[in-house]
Amino acid sequence: NKANAFVYYHFAASAGDFSSLSVLGYKHLAGIGTLKSCEESFDYYKRAAQFILRDPALIFGVQFSIEHNRIAEQSTNNKFREIVEFYTFSANSGNTNYQIALAHMYLQGLIDLKPDYEKARYYFTLAANSGEASGYTGLGLIYAFGLDTLRNETGAIKYLEKAVKLGEPGAMTILAHILQNKNSLHYDFKRSISLLNTAADKNWPAAYAILGLVHLNGLGVPVDRIKALNYLNIAALQNNPLGMYYLSIAQLNRGKSNYYCSSAHLMKKVAERDTSIIAEGSFLRYAFKLYETGDTETSAYFYEKAAVMGNEIALSNVAHIYDNNNLLSHRYLSVSNQSEYDSIRMKRALEYYTQAAEQNSPSAHLKIGDYYYYGYLNNTSDITRAIAHYRTASELRSAEATFNLGYMHQYGIGLSKDFHLAKRYYDMCTEINSNAKFPATLALISLVVQFIFDFLANDPIAISVITNSGYSTDTFLLIYNLLVWDNILIIIFTILLAITIRVRIQIQNQQQQRQQ
Repeated sequence: NKANAFVYYHFAASAGDFSSLSVLGYKHLAGIGTLKSCEESFDYYKRAAQFILRDPALIFGVQFSIEHNRIAEQSTNNKFREIVEFYTFSANSGNTNYQIALAHMYLQGLIDLKPDYEKARYYFTLAANSGEASGYTGLGLIYAFGLDTLRNETGAIKYLEKAVKLGEPGAMTILAHILQNKNSLHYDFKRSISLLNTAADKNWPAAYAILGLVHLNGLGVPVDRIKALNYLNIAALQNNPLGMYYLSIAQLNRGKSNYYCSSAHLMKKVAERDTSIIAEGSFLRYAFKLYETGDTETSAYFYEKAAVMGNEIALSNVAHIYDNNNLLSHRYLSVSNQSEYDSIRMKRALEYYTQAAEQNSPSAHLKIGDYYYYGYLNNTSDITRAIAHYRTASELRSAEATFNLGYMHQYGIGLSKDFHLAKRYYDMCTEINSNAKFPATLALISLVVQFIFDFLANDPIAISVITNSGYSTDTFLLIYNLLVWDNILIIIFTILLAITIRVRIQIQNQQQQRQQ
């Protein structure tokens, strides 16, 4: 009952529930179950984003952009685990760079389901003992905000001053934040501005964000909206949540209603920052761990909780679970027969893929294109709509979609038969993803063969030569039809299999001879 759900979300959001604020922000932004209203969406997302700004590690810490929870990208997930193992080994071997990186990952809860401040402090301490400036900064951050310890402003300043002397911009920014507090015994606004300017010169995002806020509100300096917007924009481009938050607000102060949609999207990015200071922030990582252990149904449940808040990764992952047969039971979908199970499963997958595609997800556009190309839902292919989604996915740098467009141009499927365009798309997919080189090379080989046969089939002199040689044109066309890329691939793999078997037999014979 979506109407009742909407009412309950409204009352929960009124009481300040983070999940409900995010859900209603997304529903108003996308027009799901209600009229689309960027203004309403912005208001909900603004209140949700205020939860994120409570996490100093996200504002003042090093920003990590590693995505390790996309189900469809298992290689990326394995790569993240390998990175963590390598960082841990290197950090324990005394490498200060990896000690700092690992400390920030524990600080932001990127490794476990929640921040591990004790391990973060341990690795920051190791680096600080080696005289590393970032180690001092990390310890200063922990003591300044009382992360897993009593807040100790004096102790924080001691570490931060050491890092400032070594030219560390992160330390300058945190120290400036302390010095701007009028209730602090160490209040020194003039020095704080000097520190922020120096940190900004070193391109530190949090410094830009605080300077933008200072000039936007005239805190100790004349109001300068142009300078403020410039600083906030630089911070937002580097994904600093504080910069994105105040930039979205500053845009609206121009008095133009058409800024509401861009401000709502920007505030949505802040609200979606993965943080464990709120329970909902760990939905994605918890759901992914469940999926890895084989509990796909509980994983799907938590992904759907995040998907209803409009999170693109959650939408893509739950769509992937629905899209793959036998990952969910009939009981989960409340159905008894197989035909109804398949129908509901694929409809929900397409629904989630569509919502992810609206947020410019290339993989979602690719999957929707496949649904229309193969006619999964109603057994009726819609090539025109498939091409539209493949093109969008290709523009968003999807190697698979780019390959599909090349294939469709090669065989004239819904597009004009054009070998030159087909070659261009095959070349492009290898530029997008080097792993596509092997299938693209096979496709290019088949393209050359098809080009030659097309030329011979349409050239009157060639047809005359074939006829005079005693071969019929029917035989020629049969060979031509067989030489499509998938048949070529089967032939190549058959030859490779035969070679492999032969080599193994020779090795076994040699081993038997040696034993004798």
